[in-house]
Amino acid sequence: MKVIRFFGDIILAVVLCMLLVALVLLGYGRAMAGPWQITPASSELAPGQWVWVGDRPLHVRTWGPDDGQPVVLVHGLDIGGSAVWAPVTAPLGRAGYRVITVDLPLLGYSSRDTAQDVSLRGQADALATVLNQLGAQNAAVVTQGWGGAVALQVALEQPQFVQSLVLIGPQLELGIDRYERQIAGLPLAQESVTWLMRGGGPVWRVLLRRQVSTNSAPFKTYAQAAREASQIEGTVEALTAFYALDEATNQPTAIRSLRMPCLVVLGEHDRLVTAERAADLAFEVGAETLTVVGAGHLVALDQPDALRRLLLEALQP
Repeated sequence: MKVIRFFGDIILAVVLCMLLVALVLLGYGRAMAGPWQITPASSELAPGQWVWVGDRPLHVRTWGPDDGQPVVLVHGLDIGGSAVWAPVTAPLGRAGYRVITVDLPLLGYSSRDTAQDVSLRGQADALATVLNQLGAQNAAVVTQGWGGAVALQVALEQPQFVQSLVLIGPQLELGIDRYERQIAGLPLAQESVTWLMRGGGPVWRVLLRRQVSTNSAPFKTYAQAAREASQIEGTVEALTAFYALDEATNQPTAIRSLRMPCLVVLGEHDRLVTAERAADLAFEVGAETLTVVGAGHLVALDQPDALRRLLLEALQP
């Protein structure tokens, strides 16, 4: 009986400690979320140009000749946005491609206006609108994470913009854990949880580090760029919009009807996308699969040289 009580006391102590840590983190997040966002939304820090979708600006950068084959790089669901592609953009431009990166709505340096449609279809429409304004049709579209879902939606509904697809660490779902959603739904907790998990807080930094296999120079550069993007005014409120999206209705449908060349790429040490899930998606879209040795989820940061070689080969006609 004493043994049972002893272990019961230990379990209770552990639970109480976990609750205390959670309360301290939530309190810290609530205190920090507001002061963290110090950069004006109209900041001149953005290194690229603006393309307007309706009355909202999206941040766009380009490399290479204007008459080159368009290569569009689409990031995943992370506040750093298109900065994740920094190690490969200039080399692809020097190879003669017209490289285009777009910060999707609410992410990177793009508009934080929460009135815009940030569902999968809304993101796909925004991307297609940017490509239309840039005259970038029949593009080779390279994606990271949830950016694959956005690009697939564009390819299915507006195929004039997509000639081929390279899906890196593809995620058809948002990837927001149900426990994170539940905690964010608690009274007074949403702002705190959003900053801690998505908007530059300490938990976000830990989760970001888990997306790479090495603490490389490209990763450190990206982490700094993402930190700067997270400090733009309105970021925390903007990111809460993703909690309201339904996972079931924010995935591309009818992907078996896709009729274009497609390649699925996975990092050897990807902690977010399993080899089985990547293989299943490749089967659905009739794609080949390649594994990048030594890379985590963010292949462009872990193995930029290997990814550049892979893309240059894949982009050959």
